[in-house]
Amino acid sequence: MSCAVATGSCRDRPRLTESSDRIVLTALEKYFHYSSLRPGQLEAVQPVLNGEDVFIRMATGSGKSLCMFLPPLSSSDTSAAAVVISPLNGLMEQQVGQITSIGVSATLATKSNYDAAAQGSYRFVFMSPETAVSAPWRQFFTTPFAKQHLVLVAVDEAHCITDWGKSFRPAFEKLGCLRALTRVPFMALTATASSETQDAIVKSLHLVHPVFVSQPLDRPNIYVSASPIKALTTDLAGVSGILRCASPNSIPKILIFVRTKNDACKVYGVLNTAAYCSKYVGMYHASLTSQTKLIIRTDFQGNTQLRCLVATVAFGMGMDVGDIKVVIVYGAPNGINELHQLFGRAGRDGTAARAHVFYSNKQKNVNPVIENFCKSKENCRRKFMLSAVGCSHSVARNTSTDTSNHNPCCDVCDPSVCSAHIVCLQPVLSSARRPKRRRVRVASPEDSTNLEEKLRKVRDDIILKHPGFQMLGGEFVLSSSVLKAMCKDVQFIDSVEYIKERFGVRPELCDELFSVIESVFTTPSASKRLH
Repeated sequence: MSCAVATGSCRDRPRLTESSDRIVLTALEKYFHYSSLRPGQLEAVQPVLNGEDVFIRMATGSGKSLCMFLPPLSSSDTSAAAVVISPLNGLMEQQVGQITSIGVSATLATKSNYDAAAQGSYRFVFMSPETAVSAPWRQFFTTPFAKQHLVLVAVDEAHCITDWGKSFRPAFEKLGCLRALTRVPFMALTATASSETQDAIVKSLHLVHPVFVSQPLDRPNIYVSASPIKALTTDLAGVSGILRCASPNSIPKILIFVRTKNDACKVYGVLNTAAYCSKYVGMYHASLTSQTKLIIRTDFQGNTQLRCLVATVAFGMGMDVGDIKVVIVYGAPNGINELHQLFGRAGRDGTAARAHVFYSNKQKNVNPVIENFCKSKENCRRKFMLSAVGCSHSVARNTSTDTSNHNPCCDVCDPSVCSAHIVCLQPVLSSARRPKRRRVRVASPEDSTNLEEKLRKVRDDIILKHPGFQMLGGEFVLSSSVLKAMCKDVQFIDSVEYIKERFGVRPELCDELFSVIESVFTTPSASKRLH
């Protein structure tokens, strides 16, 4: 595939004759009902309207998406369109929803909707790097519609060109070839990029004298910490304690990043071992169906019982949830840029949040910068991270005794904030509400063993009948630890509601499980119910 840059420059386009800031603000109020922009957003949009390439480096949660959305919406051409390229399918699906909710057509590029896109049915076309460089989507950029109405090609998470482009997602390194197909402005967006990474991105995308728009990357509302891995149950004891609160509203949202699906299952299993945690915990990885992923994303974004999500890095990065209070990275990531991105999922609403990385001294081929970040006990972790991603540490340390307006920095600068266990958002567990416990039957050990076998069979039968459950697997639907806890607690189970509340069992299973319990304890061999 040839990577020659298109002849001519996007600057050949005529400059705006009307004040571009007024045009942008009008579109902002019309479509998004805001009267003002955040710092850096107007400076990022104006060059695109003038036909210039732009490189945007802003912290997570600072409004980079709006920088992509506004150029076509600010155009006098009512068919003006943009292509957004991103490695995060989950995030793109959310953005499609955001755009369509304001009455503007948008789609996620697939084989089935190419013709509609080529004919101008969508003003925003979101696509993965692999889709963008494949046929026929490469040809989309040369269609009559694109030649006349395409005004922007935006590459989101542009740091992935260097982080992922060489091996994991090689299509990233081929995106520059699109410059041979279109002369519209390109926009590269990232929340983390050192000067070397910026130069590599500019070169790879063939950006032509791009306008650089950079905002401070420091997120002072996030407390940063690190500790070595000991054992899953020990490391996650703080999280388990938080999840034991019975009221979902009292549990902060927690996002746990892991490297692989197998790691996700292990972490989920540990959290689910505490019988009262299962209804608050979910998993998110590549093997789930699209429908299941959508349900999980929707639940985690909303105010539901799902408070803790264990996700692989590749999928969890697509989580655009503003009120995540705790981010845990279990296992050293590939590099400091990736860690900065993962930590940036926390506290996007500006409220106090925590971000912690667990690292293993036994992990091989750890990036030396990450190793230094994790193991340092003398240097400020925040300052170290910001310096590594090409940004100075802009928040002055508060050395006064008045801490009322002081954001704790990290476990090196403010060690008193961090306790032995991660997160340190310790709820008053003694006040957590539990279902009332009234003994309704007496069960012998033989009864419990018999009951566990029957409950396991019921679970497996239901899974066979439910395709979605087959994909999730038995342990995810109803873990063995929860089954054992139910059998141990069977003397108190007096209703379907008790099973739901105390064990967090999926509603689809509760009725049948309770029926089995009732049937076991009405047989002559079983102990009598208490009345």
